[in-house]
Amino acid sequence: MTKKYGWPEDLFGDFKDYTRIDDYHKISSLDYPEAYNFAGQHSIAGHELVHGFDDEALSVAQKRMVQYNVQMVRRHKEKTLQILEFLTSSSTFRLPGLERFSHNQLFWIVNGFGWCESSSEKRLIRQLLTDVHSPHVCRVNQVVQNIPAFGKDFGCSLGQNMYPAPEQRCSVWTKD
Repeated sequence: MTKKYGWPEDLFGDFKDYTRIDDYHKISSLDYPEAYNFAGQHSIAGHELVHGFDDEALSVAQKRMVQYNVQMVRRHKEKTLQILEFLTSSSTFRLPGLERFSHNQLFWIVNGFGWCESSSEKRLIRQLLTDVHSPHVCRVNQVVQNIPAFGKDFGCSLGQNMYPAPEQRCSVWTKD
């Protein structure tokens, strides 16, 4: 079976066709490294659990919307990076070409793996007009840039796009 990245072109919202989900990505396996299983499966579970606390998050909703709008205007033409299918070996081995990444960096990379896609401008506009969910690039980049550990783990300088100054972050349930 050929593995695909991201999601089907015609799919918005939650993935409903469970017969095709493994065509796109597998979120966990006993054969996968721990970083993959925690970042893949558990970040999705955590994401869904947080929906149970949405009332508490309403106090930051306006700040998040402003940040989202500013960043979407600036980034709407950027393509998301395609991640190599590198997560099929056991956790005791480092995969060729990925030796340079620490366990923490692999965690962040895999965390974004499920959202990996390349969208045409037409598809992105259609999504913004019809889908309640944010575009995938925002569901990754805007989340991790608000978590200081991400920037530190990748050695970013404070003030860079993916490691903004504390006053530019919108922290929800994290400490700067």
